[in-house]
Amino acid sequence: MEALQAWVAPLLWIMGIITTFVAFYKLCRPFRDFLQFPKKVGEQLQKLDEKVDSHFTETNKRMDNFTGDLQEIKNEIESLKAHQTVNDSGTEALLRDRILQAHRYLMGKEYISQDEYESVSAMFDSYKKLGGNHFVDRLMKDLDARPVQTAQTDAEAV
Repeated sequence: MEALQAWVAPLLWIMGIITTFVAFYKLCRPFRDFLQFPKKVGEQLQKLDEKVDSHFTETNKRMDNFTGDLQEIKNEIESLKAHQTVNDSGTEALLRDRILQAHRYLMGKEYISQDEYESVSAMFDSYKKLGGNHFVDRLMKDLDARPVQTAQTDAEAV
C-alpha cells in the first residue's frame, strides 16, 4: 500500500496542475477572444477592401465602355455634320439655279404674279440663310423692280 501511496501523491500533484491549467485556460478565454478581435477586424477590413476594389474595377470597366460609346456617338455626329454640310451646299446650288431660272423667265414677262414673286422670295430667303452670295442679291433687285400683279389686279384685267 505504501507503494500505492507513493504513486498517488505525484499523480494528485499532476492532476492539480492540469486542473489549474484548465481553469486558467477557461478564465482567460474572454481575454483570448479580445486578443483575436484585431485579427477579426483586420479580416473584415480586408474583405471590405476587396469589395471596394471589385466595385472600382467594375466601375472603371463601365466607364471605359461608356467612353467608347461616347466616341462612337461623336464620330456619328461628325459624319452627320459632314453630310449636312454637303446637303446644305447642294441645296444652296439648287436654289441659286432655280432663282436664276425664275429670273430669266420672269424678266421676259410684262409683270410678275404675286404667287411667282412669293415663291422666288421664299427661295431667296432660304438661299441667304444657307450663306448664299451677292450674285442672287442682284437678281432679286431686278425682280423687285418688276411690277407685281395680285390676283385682284388679274380679275380687274379680265
